[in-house]
Amino acid sequence: MPARFDEIARRHQKRSALERRLAAIWAEVLGLDEVGVEDDFFDLGGHSLLAARLGNRVRAGLGVGLPLAALLSTPTVAAMAALIVEWQVAALPAEDRRCLFDPAGDGEGRRAEAGDDRRPDRRRRGL
Repeated sequence: MPARFDEIARRHQKRSALERRLAAIWAEVLGLDEVGVEDDFFDLGGHSLLAARLGNRVRAGLGVGLPLAALLSTPTVAAMAALIVEWQVAALPAEDRRCLFDPAGDGEGRRAEAGDDRRPDRRRRGL
């Protein structure tokens, strides 16, 4: 039985402020007390009209406009949060994106700094 409780806890655990805010918006739109980050919007009773309402609430609450197709293709809080972050990073100027992966500006990048064993001439730069 404890393994089942661990699985439930993992499905509901929010890993970031964005996931917590999205989960609260989802719960409000779906009329639920709580939504986990891996719960499927459609399995929870969502449909295209509620997806449109969700899009409006995300825009109002987070200032992020997601097209309906994006809402329909990201049926979990985790997937939607990842998409929003991806879009936000893509909107940054190239120099700012480079800083995300090379905060020290020394060309080593985060992966190499953590002891990544890839060849130095294949370091990840930017996105």
